[in-house]
Amino acid sequence: MENLSIADDIHQFGYISDNKIYLKSFLHFEDRQIGEVKISNADTFKYFENRFKLFTTKVNDLFALIESSENKGSFLQKLLHLKFSCGTYEAIGDFTSIYQLLSEKEVYLNELIEINRVKNLEIKQALLGELEVVKMSNDWVNATEEIKEIKNKWIRVGGVGKEFTEKLENEFKASLEIFYSRRQVFYDERNALNVIKLQKYNDLKTKAKALLSEPNIREALESYKKLQSDWKNVGIIPKADLAPIMSAFKYVGLQLSRKYKEYKNNRVVLVSTESVSSIDRLRTINEAVALILKKLPPRGDDEVKQYQIEWKKIGYVKDISFKELDSSFKRNCARIMDLYFMRKLCNKRHEGFFKMPLQEQLVIQIGVLKELIARDSETIENFENSYVKPETNNDDSSYDVIFGAKLNMQKRGLETKKSILLELEGKLLK
Repeated sequence: MENLSIADDIHQFGYISDNKIYLKSFLHFEDRQIGEVKISNADTFKYFENRFKLFTTKVNDLFALIESSENKGSFLQKLLHLKFSCGTYEAIGDFTSIYQLLSEKEVYLNELIEINRVKNLEIKQALLGELEVVKMSNDWVNATEEIKEIKNKWIRVGGVGKEFTEKLENEFKASLEIFYSRRQVFYDERNALNVIKLQKYNDLKTKAKALLSEPNIREALESYKKLQSDWKNVGIIPKADLAPIMSAFKYVGLQLSRKYKEYKNNRVVLVSTESVSSIDRLRTINEAVALILKKLPPRGDDEVKQYQIEWKKIGYVKDISFKELDSSFKRNCARIMDLYFMRKLCNKRHEGFFKMPLQEQLVIQIGVLKELIARDSETIENFENSYVKPETNNDDSSYDVIFGAKLNMQKRGLETKKSILLELEGKLLK
């Protein structure tokens, strides 16, 4: 090293010549100038020794991070940068030892990275296997969530060998493309069907509105019921699209019901000998239904239905006793139907129910009735809470009337069940 012969001052790892400070050559690095003398030789050496301490601290801090980290391989680039800096960093010190330590740690990290690449390859191949199954699923909602989860896992997995990277990434992207293409085709077809269904709903709404100008209210109401049946068969579309059409369609039903009620209330009833015989016939029918009710267990639900048809045919009779008689008949019919339904349900749940001792039958009936009462109570509560009067341009109270009538009918049914329950509980205690 010729520079040493003309050096003004010599350090273990450097020297000063011509008012400039040099780092001595080490390993494959040649002598290089790292600064100039500003104050004195001693101060200059001290300054660059302190810089070497700073460099040593950076190396030690990196080693500490590597030891404490699970993903040690992620620090390789930072280590290589420090190793490269050994040939450029302006400091005086034992760079040879530092360089060797960094080289040893580089070998260690490369070995770990290679091991991890093998593991990562296994993980990514497993994820490709999962994706191969999911990409052909028709459960689009759940499959989309599974795809997202697989993608997140794929991103978190580290690198694999260069010879595998491109092949794996291409397979992964191809599988994703297959899934998303299939899903797009499905939603495109569904949207096209929704357009057709939406048009059918609009057509039914238009036909329903036309019924409001129908002079024969009975025929209009029957036609509306047919439209309701057609409505149920159209199929499902998004609620946001259907809601305004459904509101208009139901509005027609409410208006027709109101008109029909007005028609029934306002029709002319002639007083004749026929009305007298009609009220007698109604009394006979009611007495027959009352006899059916006394049977244990009540049967003849088909017979009751026939009586109901006949009662409806006779219709309103202008007689002072009609209102009370009509109420009694409907109450008896409701009680029979509730008893019949309840006992039919008991027999369905408990084979041989009608052959059981009376006490056992009573216990089973009471349990089923309590269940039905709880269900009806919840239905009534939900019905009351869900009522929203449609917006109209005039102050139309017909909606409230119709709602009140439906609510009262449900409450009467609940009260019938409660009275039957009390009767059965009384029998059980005897």
